[in-house]
Amino acid sequence: MRLNFLLIIFVLFSSIKNNQLFGQSVATIGSDESITTGRNHQCDVFTDYYYDLRQQSLYRASELTAAGISGASTISSIQWHINSANSNTYLGAISIKMANYTSTLDGTNFAEPTWTEVLTANEPGDLSPSGWVEFNFTTNFIWDGTSDVLVNICKSSPCCDYESLSYEPYVYYYDDGTNDRVSQQSSNDSGDGCTHTDVESSTADGNKPTIKLDYVLNCTTPGGPPTSPVVANASTTSETLSWTEHADGDEVLITCRLKGTGAQAPTDGTSYSGYTQNYATTTKQTDANNKVVFQRSKTADNPTPITISGLTCGSEYIYTLYSRQSSGDCYSAGVDVNDQKRFCAMTVSQASTAD
Repeated sequence: MRLNFLLIIFVLFSSIKNNQLFGQSVATIGSDESITTGRNHQCDVFTDYYYDLRQQSLYRASELTAAGISGASTISSIQWHINSANSNTYLGAISIKMANYTSTLDGTNFAEPTWTEVLTANEPGDLSPSGWVEFNFTTNFIWDGTSDVLVNICKSSPCCDYESLSYEPYVYYYDDGTNDRVSQQSSNDSGDGCTHTDVESSTADGNKPTIKLDYVLNCTTPGGPPTSPVVANASTTSETLSWTEHADGDEVLITCRLKGTGAQAPTDGTSYSGYTQNYATTTKQTDANNKVVFQRSKTADNPTPITISGLTCGSEYIYTLYSRQSSGDCYSAGVDVNDQKRFCAMTVSQASTAD
């Protein structure tokens, strides 16, 4: 008897390593403008009149960027938004593939680029209830940051008589405004939708399923820290700091700590915006000893020296400078520079005692 899991969202689990990426974000591509109905709709990704189905959707690089994926990224899951799933919605064996894609869909033959098969599983079960259905990848997909992304889903569910089943679940889709051919689909009883080569349903109307993607921005660690740091113009509570930038990275981050305490590098995937250039008041820090006193664009702030205030006369400090790549928040190794010796101003009574 076919398994019937009521009121359970069908989720395929992947390993923690692949699914729980540090600094993960979620991007929604499209909006729920329409919903598939009937049979042989180009946006149907789960069920149609026949079990065996293949569907492809093309998402533009500009859409990913507009959704917040601002550069090359590692994508670890995909979600589709369904409606009216019922006990007759059977998944069976399923495969999801993704590819960086630079061509178009022709509506006649399914595209066959160089795929990353992000998920394959033979999971009997139903999709219920309505809502977002997430598939966590067993192999992450690497988006190159510039190409369009082609998503391919196919399945075979040779469990039962297709006539006894509903066409549901219906999938929400949207119009991307291009009138391009961006979805194509086929559904028949061949036994395996993943072997389909011919497209049965495709229209040049800009329609494709709404999706969500879990992602982290990829980051190329800068090759080195700023060089030639110079501390100057010391007063009792402030001093200036200048440097020469490294060729890598697009920002500079600076921490300040009391001499005698250890350095703590910034954490990749973390931005320390919201700092102040006042050691006494800044609330951003890489640990309890290392306070962030600077994180800004190289071009905007160099070569003019910056002023660090909030220092205590008589105390000695060490600055550590890092190159930062803001897309993905990753940091180079650091370089240290000692502060200038600062002397406390004597009060009148102190001066009299000294005499």
